[in-house]
Amino acid sequence: VGISWLEGDFIQTLLIVAAAALGIISRVRFVNSPGIEIADTSDSPADALENDLLWFTYKEPEFLYIVPSIILSLFNLGIGVAAFGGEFRGVAIWMIISGVSVLYGNAKPSYVTRFTGNLAEVVMLWAIYEAASLVL
Repeated sequence: VGISWLEGDFIQTLLIVAAAALGIISRVRFVNSPGIEIADTSDSPADALENDLLWFTYKEPEFLYIVPSIILSLFNLGIGVAAFGGEFRGVAIWMIISGVSVLYGNAKPSYVTRFTGNLAEVVMLWAIYEAASLVL
């Protein structure tokens, strides 16, 4: 993709180890938490789509539960910005879309975020796929 610091063996290994550690820590924190429950959607407008869906939420939400998503979106955004001046401009654009979609999709009032946050993660995954398909 033309990002020299990302192409080194040490950095790639470090990123894999960091991602694995973050994933394991996140799941351990979840397993040790009180669990999940059906979400209260009473603050949603009466005609909101989420009233027709079954939502689950953490019994005791913590900011740390969303840290992996924030780190991933910022990393994707950083990769997009770093790659923007190179020969894979299409990859850079898709990675920027990937990062921005999750940050924007989760920055809404709670009754909106329950829907847009999940939609944004789908957009993020689609954008990562599109970026990868341009270089493979």
